[in-house]
Amino acid sequence: MTNRKTKIIKKAIATHFRKHVALEKLVLEEIAELEMLRNLKSDSRSRKKSELTFIENVGAVEIFSMLEAETNFNKAPEIYGEDRTRYAKSLLTEIAKDGNRKNLAGPPMVEALRDLHRDFPNFSEAIDQIECAVALSHLADKSWFQMQPILLLGPAGVGKTAFAQRFASTLGVYFRRIDVGTMSTASVLTGLSLGWGSGHLGEILKTITSSPTANPMIMLDEIDKMAGHYMAPLEPVMLSLLEKESAATFRDEALLLRVNCKHILWIATANDLEKLSEPMRSRFNIVNVQSPSKEQVPNIFRSIYRKILQNNPWGHKFEAVLNEKVIERLSMYSPRHASNLLLLALGKAAVSGNTAINPDDIPLDDSGEPKRMRMGFL
Repeated sequence: MTNRKTKIIKKAIATHFRKHVALEKLVLEEIAELEMLRNLKSDSRSRKKSELTFIENVGAVEIFSMLEAETNFNKAPEIYGEDRTRYAKSLLTEIAKDGNRKNLAGPPMVEALRDLHRDFPNFSEAIDQIECAVALSHLADKSWFQMQPILLLGPAGVGKTAFAQRFASTLGVYFRRIDVGTMSTASVLTGLSLGWGSGHLGEILKTITSSPTANPMIMLDEIDKMAGHYMAPLEPVMLSLLEKESAATFRDEALLLRVNCKHILWIATANDLEKLSEPMRSRFNIVNVQSPSKEQVPNIFRSIYRKILQNNPWGHKFEAVLNEKVIERLSMYSPRHASNLLLLALGKAAVSGNTAINPDDIPLDDSGEPKRMRMGFL
């Protein structure tokens, strides 16, 4: 082999080797960069698990102590037991993720209260009390709405639940109805220790942490049917919750976490005041609610009709005002029954291609007359 050929071969080998070394260096650098990114992501996930969950947020009212929640999380095995640690940590993480501080909802607009008077004319006494609370709230620098607990006393079917739901909607606050009459134990409110197999969070903690504001509304339905519970009496718990000072440090028994419930808006319903103890009565402003008069019934039907149109995606296809002859045809029905009939009548109007209900769309009984009205609200 000539010297010239040897030089050419050596040069080619050297060039190839340099390219190989450069490529290997590039690959190694890329591997190192990917490894660094993986480590950064791993660190980030680790920080999210241990730090992000328990960071204080901004809000006017502290609902619970983030430090207490984090302490319970870190000491979960000794607080809740080894076999319940994972479950307890998941509950604490879920509660803490939306923060521990919330702002308070303000008072309703004057126009909203006027609509409430129009749609619930038989609740004028209750609305008058609400207006007084609104006036006081406006005197506060930040216009936070607060009010004394209200007990709506009246026979079944006068619209107590419908009124409470509408009032909460007017305020723009989270609403939860608790059927006191069917509660078997106070643990429904307080929670049950996770040491029990059936351990669970209480409705109070779930409500206050689910609410976007620090003043959700809780309706205690039929508190006069509250039964005496030997193992976990209900009345002492409710009395404590209805007193602002003790409500500020209410404790959920499942997570052993103190919760500030002093801003909760309470509405209760009852049919028989005599079944309530004097301490329980003293916690409420009691309002007597009567069945709507004959003159008040048309406005109630108009309200039901508006609600149906607002709550359904096809509502805007129909006339906004209910025909007076339709109201007359409905006048002997209960509000609950009338709601069902209005839905049926709207369906008939749609089949016929109409945008308004025809009075004949409201059925009559065998005698050719509307059925006699029996009370019963939505």
